[in-house]
Amino acid sequence: MSPEQATGDRQLDARSDIYSLGCVLYEMLAGEPPYSGPTVQAVVARILTERPRELRVLRESVPPALDRVVARSLARLPADRYATVAEFSEALARACVEPWGGPAVERAVASGAATEQLPAPRRRPALARLAPWIVAALALGLAASGWLRPRLGQLGQRSAEVSTEELQRILAEDQAVVLDTRPHLEYAISHIPGALNVAARPGVPMSMYVSDVAEVSRLVGGDLNRALVLYCNGPYCGKSRRLTDELLEAGHTNVRRYQLGIPVWRAFGGVTVVEADGLRHVLARDRTAILIDAREADAYRGGTLPGARNLPRSGVLEGRDIGEVRRAKDDGRLPMEDHNTRIIVIGRSAGEARFVAQALAHEAFHNVAFFPGTFEEARAALAR
Repeated sequence: MSPEQATGDRQLDARSDIYSLGCVLYEMLAGEPPYSGPTVQAVVARILTERPRELRVLRESVPPALDRVVARSLARLPADRYATVAEFSEALARACVEPWGGPAVERAVASGAATEQLPAPRRRPALARLAPWIVAALALGLAASGWLRPRLGQLGQRSAEVSTEELQRILAEDQAVVLDTRPHLEYAISHIPGALNVAARPGVPMSMYVSDVAEVSRLVGGDLNRALVLYCNGPYCGKSRRLTDELLEAGHTNVRRYQLGIPVWRAFGGVTVVEADGLRHVLARDRTAILIDAREADAYRGGTLPGARNLPRSGVLEGRDIGEVRRAKDDGRLPMEDHNTRIIVIGRSAGEARFVAQALAHEAFHNVAFFPGTFEEARAALAR
């Protein structure tokens, strides 16, 4: 977690990702994280007030140039870090092949200074000893360049695509109407929070399903310039492409697609929403689905939904494999033998349910949804 994340700053960018990557690289090289402590609060306090120890103090085998690159990636202020992941990756590549004499020696040699007056650059006695760091640094740098930012980049498409990171920002800042272009029941079972859904175009077979352009136009009040972002079931799903083409033909001017779709949203730890009719459908037909009641134990004992398991919000702590979540993994409340199992979280409020759902998604459960209402509303939905 970067310092700006720890302080609740909403204006996050790639430099926060660079800090996180720097933490991973630091631990790979040093064998321990840059910050540790007995509690999450203690670790956050150290992140905000201390600098990590130099890598070469812990591991003399780490090249000085690589030490400097990692230290810059962990700078407390975003302005002091690398501006982009590409810049960070390039710095890592240079650091892994730079002579041990350092950049000062290299600049002096390049400028024509008398080499007999300069210390000779010290190279590692065996390149094989440096190779693991080269591989680790370059692999991490290249992997980071695509984290949360991939697009399919397909040729011949009439609309631009957005990445997962861009979609998160669009939703947070209400920059566009986000449309789930799937049939209503599929939307009701599991949709991206904040997304809307409209009826199908009449007379279209299910194999060629497409939303009704007239309904979309009504949704935006006839504003053909209103920003729209469409998604469906991933890279091979044609629903969002078909609707895009029809919207452009109808005169809409600002249509983009999140073609990676809901599978990738989930893969990056995103939770989804289950609506009332979706909740009824799942609990009636999916015998493997797990229902989590996030209310406190006393409320749970006072009455819950059929088959619900209690995972109190107060026991869900920041961090992984701790608190009530860890106990639920060990005692069978959570499906440890199949992380693709559908998990639905209900709570005293939508906020309570979403918090627990998000915590479970960060525990690598891949299909987590929350009910966007109160416990009483969920119970009433099942009673219909």
